[in-house]
Amino acid sequence: MPISGALDPTAHVFRTTLSGRISITDLSQHITTVRRLRAHEYPGLVDARGVHTLTFNRRELMRFAQDLRTLFGSASPAPRAVVVDGLVYFGMARLFASLVAGWIRIGVFDDVAAAEEWLAAFISVS
Repeated sequence: MPISGALDPTAHVFRTTLSGRISITDLSQHITTVRRLRAHEYPGLVDARGVHTLTFNRRELMRFAQDLRTLFGSASPAPRAVVVDGLVYFGMARLFASLVAGWIRIGVFDDVAAAEEWLAAFISVS
């Protein structure tokens, strides 16, 4: 499976790992699972450094961003820190972040420690 996710109850973070070939269908299936688990309520760390191919283009990504707004309705997902490796993936992640700006806060990083530090500001431990 190219996308996996799990709640880290100690850190109060939903951790997602992407690897290999990623399609819009893969992303959609993952988001359906995230919504069902209510994992969108937790800040998330998305490790996409293992991705080597995106099988979608920017137009499909734009449509996906619009579909997310419909799927989540008035719910505002918690912030996400996305870690990527490579200029193309950094650009696509920044494009997605700009498409959902004002609704979902997304930070794009090339370093896990920096992503975790940014995300820590949004984690509330009760």
